[in-house]
Amino acid sequence: MCFGTLLFAQTESLLDDLLEKLQENHKSSVSDVFTLEEQLILREHFSNFSDPENLEGAFLLYGPNNSKGTFGSFYYMDPSVFGPISNSPLTEFEGSGAWDYNALEFKVIDNIGNLWRLSVTGTYNFIGTLVAPTGESFTGLEYDINSGTLYGLSTIDVVGWNVTPIGNTGIMLPINLAIDNASVGYTIGVDGNFSYRIELATAVATNLGDSGFDPNFGQGMSYDPNTDMIFAAAFNNDTFQSELRILDTNTGMTSFEGIIGNTIPGGLIQLGWVGIPDDQLSVGDNTLSNFSF
Repeated sequence: MCFGTLLFAQTESLLDDLLEKLQENHKSSVSDVFTLEEQLILREHFSNFSDPENLEGAFLLYGPNNSKGTFGSFYYMDPSVFGPISNSPLTEFEGSGAWDYNALEFKVIDNIGNLWRLSVTGTYNFIGTLVAPTGESFTGLEYDINSGTLYGLSTIDVVGWNVTPIGNTGIMLPINLAIDNASVGYTIGVDGNFSYRIELATAVATNLGDSGFDPNFGQGMSYDPNTDMIFAAAFNNDTFQSELRILDTNTGMTSFEGIIGNTIPGGLIQLGWVGIPDDQLSVGDNTLSNFSF
């Protein structure tokens, strides 16, 4: 009896320490911060949260399961099933990616700036290395459908394909990036939990309001031109789960649509980025001609 009481007290003390660490801001992998045992303790703690509601829609969203090192996809109608397509060759955290409407492939950047092209069938090909602003790494990536320009967001600046800083957004730890059909950027800040609108030409950011959840760790967001909606593969610090959410671009609030991968593969899943392919759209003059290594 005494042994059991002591063990319970030790577990509670460890949980308190883990919850305190969880309140810190992180921009990369959950596995860099918590061991597998600690992840299981946190998941058990948050296991009383409800399952996702029934969803409508049937299109696929793609991204990396960073906790397993796989690339895969899931349906908006059922985000609880994440289907692996291939193993990722990246050894660094796969923290940002975007669908290239012209080349019909993804572009992916890891935590140290390595740039890859990625097919929907899961084949990675190394392109080169980008240099983010000093001391920063890319946390969001998205193509502007209208211009064909690939924009990247580090924790400080919005940058163009040639990594020329446009300006300081003034946002502390923006964690993702989406660009809508009107060429307006959107992101969510880890510090403060607010959603923001970003003017691509100037990097001026406007606070839209509370995002409705507590974002932490690397996560992704992408615009779907067919539904005219922005989808986030969010990591919610309040539930220690990856969640599919939809951003209201007027209020900044996100709506919960379901837990990603909680049925298959189960366990902890984290998507550092998410992309939505659309082979019906393309843009012109989308080349690597201005890209420098």
